[in-house]
Amino acid sequence: MTASNATFAGKAVLITGGATGIGRATAQAFAAAGGQVMIGDIDPRAADTVDLIRQHGGAAEYVRADVTDPAAMDALVAACL
Repeated sequence: MTASNATFAGKAVLITGGATGIGRATAQAFAAAGGQVMIGDIDPRAADTVDLIRQHGGAAEYVRADVTDPAAMDALVAACL
């Protein structure tokens, strides 16, 4: 499967750091390929990424999570599941 025909329909994708930059672009790409995206980030601009994805018909959620906090990561994974 090449990047041009990759599909993530029916798959969940968990992305940390999806508020801006490469993380945002990655979240948008997975959503465009049909993935359901969960973003964990301390930056509230991750909500903007979710809005962009939803505006284009994708499925996305955002949970405030600090990757340096193990309990926050456990909660993020639980929310994703």
